[in-house]
Amino acid sequence: MNLEFKKQYKKSIYQVLELGTQAQSEANPKSPAEIKKICRRLKLKNHPDKGGSADIFSSIQDACDIFMKTFRD
Repeated sequence: MNLEFKKQYKKSIYQVLELGTQAQSEANPKSPAEIKKICRRLKLKNHPDKGGSADIFSSIQDACDIFMKTFRD
């Protein structure tokens, strides 16, 4: 799933969510609640109605969905 995301947006999920690298995130894991807060903050900051880019907003939304799906599984 991460490879498809990387092909489409040319960034990893970790880069889009500003979590650093995958190795850094695995060394210092975030809880689902922390990920939700990060996603909400980034979506508000980059929302198209507030002057943000629709492409960036879409990539953040997809990254959040993928990340939260891994917590559910």
